[in-house]
Amino acid sequence: MLLVRVLNIALFLVIVFFIVIFWVQPTRAQSSQSTADHAAIIGYVDENRDGLNDRFLDANGDGLNDLGLTPYPHHFPFADADQDGRNDYFIDADGDGVNDLDGRFVDGDKNGFIDNIIDFDGAQINDITGHPYGPHGLKGYRYGHIF
Repeated sequence: MLLVRVLNIALFLVIVFFIVIFWVQPTRAQSSQSTADHAAIIGYVDENRDGLNDRFLDANGDGLNDLGLTPYPHHFPFADADQDGRNDYFIDADGDGVNDLDGRFVDGDKNGFIDNIIDFDGAQINDITGHPYGPHGLKGYRYGHIF
């Protein structure tokens, strides 16, 4: 009877060991990979407190950071039907990574990416601020006005 109990405990410990090695460790690796994917987040800094990001703006929605004119990865198209030089679909004049024209959690083109936030890999982390977002809020309200 004691031998059976010792064997059961040993079997239990072996199972726990394999769960830790083969299940918990890959989960940690995936978590660190997710963090690595977002290591290049631009960040939101507003040192002069004017409500505008000092590191990123795209006031005309052309896919270029207005502060340095460097391109950034995005999924939104550029269309300018009224020819005013501003994107009809996406503008981020305050630099919070959330569309100033439409702050809803929608995927209108059904491509798997939310249309109104800059999140190139679809990980539900704002690529500008680094904050997670979801269907109950894009978190842009913390930094500027969204419609």
